[in-house]
Amino acid sequence: MKSLILIAGLLMSICSCMSNSTNNSTKDSTNIATKDSNAVTKKVLKPQKLDTLANALAQFLAGFPTDTFAALQKKPFYARHLKQIEKAWETTEKEDLKPIAQWIADAKVTNSNDSITIFYPFSGPDFLYVNSFFPYAKNYVMVGLENAGTLPKIKNLKDTVIASYLDNLRSSLRYINNVGYFVTSHMMNDFAKHQLDGATHLLLFYLARTNHEIAAFNPIFVDKNGNIQKRNDFKKIPNLANGIEIQFRKKGTDVEKTLYYFPFDLANANLTNHPEFFDFVDNIGRKFGYVKSASYLMHNEGFKVIREFFMNNCVTILQDDTGIPFKMFKKSKFQLTLFGTYTKTISDFPWCLQKDLKEAVAKEAKTLPFLIGYNSWHKETVLFLAKDTAYYHLKALPKDSLTKNLVFKVQIMSSPQKLAQNNPKFKDLPQVDFYQWQGLFRYIIGSESDFEKCNELLKQAREKGFKDAFIVAFRNNVRIPLKEALEWKRK
Repeated sequence: MKSLILIAGLLMSICSCMSNSTNNSTKDSTNIATKDSNAVTKKVLKPQKLDTLANALAQFLAGFPTDTFAALQKKPFYARHLKQIEKAWETTEKEDLKPIAQWIADAKVTNSNDSITIFYPFSGPDFLYVNSFFPYAKNYVMVGLENAGTLPKIKNLKDTVIASYLDNLRSSLRYINNVGYFVTSHMMNDFAKHQLDGATHLLLFYLARTNHEIAAFNPIFVDKNGNIQKRNDFKKIPNLANGIEIQFRKKGTDVEKTLYYFPFDLANANLTNHPEFFDFVDNIGRKFGYVKSASYLMHNEGFKVIREFFMNNCVTILQDDTGIPFKMFKKSKFQLTLFGTYTKTISDFPWCLQKDLKEAVAKEAKTLPFLIGYNSWHKETVLFLAKDTAYYHLKALPKDSLTKNLVFKVQIMSSPQKLAQNNPKFKDLPQVDFYQWQGLFRYIIGSESDFEKCNELLKQAREKGFKDAFIVAFRNNVRIPLKEALEWKRK
């Protein structure tokens, strides 16, 4: 157990920040040999564009050679850095990553057909584990309270400053060693240090250490339509969800994935004030949800909105006991399987012990070959694997059944209060109606089975002053992700 915590600590300590760089090809990319079923052949991939600065920094932090920082990597302070990283990673692979890989296959958590989005609230910069549990995902949406940070200009720094920077990275493992999990207040204090100023340090490290390279790195924000827009610099745009977007791929492949990280408060009040954030997450498509070491926030009614969104919009959920309470799964649409052991909570959260979960785990839980999360201090871990069986049945239906009662509408605005349909705001608009979603009244016009006809209606709405209008999809009067509806139409 102590080695597990030390590993996590060392890993969490190695990384830094954000970039204003452009996409360029770089010497840091490599061609690799691939094997077919008959012989060993060399497959020369087309040169792939990389974000030169972000990718080189990720490799530098993770202990891999890079031409960009080759001179620095020959210095004694970097040799010390590399030695600690290699030792930690070797143990991590043995005790965590390989057992997790075997378990997700045995438990049928995910497979190579699951090119889907993973939504990971209360994540901090924990790309390592979400990637380990869901290695086939196309998108990762991660949300924490820790700032994203900025990318240090390593070449402009003195050796003593770089050495201190790497030392500070490693020193951030102190609370991991003491308590075995992220403590947001400690991490935010660490990120207040010079150079080490945000979660992106850790994200870049984990991406490189899991054999990825960075194709693009951009500061972003979510606009009022729920769309991602790039920022010109790292200055936050007031009253919007600001974050970072990292496009990456496995070395030797050309399949690009996207990681979004938002320092964003998921409490009810903030989410109600930012409906566009839910629209962004919804528009990406159906999601798998992942929750670990989340301070039991979704047990609290102050986080009811994110809890309900999670259960209504995730088709598979993997979580520990700190996520959605066990009693809520018993009344839900999910088929639940329990893994591991559970008899107590850590001393920080004694009031969060779930007696019904304890009884259920004792009766029916399957074995778990690794430890993760708060209760790993007690040599316990419990995981819930919840699947929406109705969704998986629906997914298997033919196109005619999927698209039956599927319509597109134009959402023109949202309001916390119900507005009269003859409100002056709606003058000259056809078929104004509303639906309630995520605590707000959403006002819509039209109902078209043809997406292009709905697109024409969208243009009309924007011409009438509803600049933030956008298209939403419904099946049997229930809102579904627009991306999914369009995929069903093309099926």
